[in-house]
Formats: sequence, C-alpha cells, structure tokens
Amino acid sequence: MPSSGDRVAGEWSEHSRSWSFSGKYDPGVVFVETMASSLYIENDAEVHRYSLVFDQLRAMALGPDESLAVISRISERL
Repeated sequence: MPSSGDRVAGEWSEHSRSWSFSGKYDPGVVFVETMASSLYIENDAEVHRYSLVFDQLRAMALGPDESLAVISRISERL
C-alpha cells in the first residue's frame, strides 16, 4: 500500500483491499507475475475467469483479525 506521498494511477481501498482505476474507458486487465516473466491478460473472457477465481479466493480468505491470530500462533512455534 502506498504512503500518502506516493503518486499512483489508482486508488487503494482498505475496505476491499483492492485497487480501483477510474477513467472514461476502463477495460478489465489481469496482470500475472511469475519468477521468470509477467503477462497482461486483456481478453474479456479470460479476465472474467480470473475475476471469478479471485472472488472465490477472497471469499475463502481469513479476515484481518483471524489472519493475525494464525500468524501469531505459527510464529510462537518457531
């Protein structure tokens, strides 16, 4: 998350933990980064599939408090 002095193209939402970009025409884009390369996906059908997967992962994710509790429990074992 950028600090208040950083310039960014989008706006960070603490509520949804995501970036949003406003503009006259704002097509969906997926950015995939691996250890060896990166890829921008702009095909509507492919972007839609990634959006569905992301929504499922977000729904299964722990909330901030639960995440901190899990991290704390694991760090105590180390």
